[in-house]
Amino acid sequence: MKNVYFSLTGLILFCSFSLFSEEWNLNISQKLKEKKPVIVALEELENTCKRYHIKINIVSGEQIREDINTLIIRDRVECNLPEKYRKEIHNQLKTDLPAEGFLIHTLPQRNHPKILLLVGRDEIGTAHGIFWLLDRIEVYRSVPEINTKRAPAFPVRIASSWGKSLHGGATVEQINTSFRYGFN
Repeated sequence: MKNVYFSLTGLILFCSFSLFSEEWNLNISQKLKEKKPVIVALEELENTCKRYHIKINIVSGEQIREDINTLIIRDRVECNLPEKYRKEIHNQLKTDLPAEGFLIHTLPQRNHPKILLLVGRDEIGTAHGIFWLLDRIEVYRSVPEINTKRAPAFPVRIASSWGKSLHGGATVEQINTSFRYGFN
């Protein structure tokens, strides 16, 4: 009987501690948080992270904690990062990001927590960066280290793929589908 009791207690403790296998602070500017494409992308990020037991705390402000995994989201115009983070991505941002482009860079850390920077050229580029990160989360089932710079190959993105027809992004569903299933 004691063995059953200890086994059940251990199982309950294990399940409660492993409910969220990762925890991330998402540091985003207030200005970006109010942009429609970013709102749609952040909602999808939260939903996807819940499916993979990744806890997301959305915070704003200048203070960036280094003792917890942190995703810093900015756009190119307001890339008001602390100096040490700006130094890390200075070379990647020397050449201007094309329209709707984004950069994701994992900062090297000596301790365990990761710091990811996601910098979009504009709110559309930022949203594309968030959806690109979502695809990686679905592959790895966690937030991986990423170092990439992406931009559309053509000036027009096409979003009507595999029989999904769109009508200009009039609804949140159309915007979400455009970001999720578009190509270029």
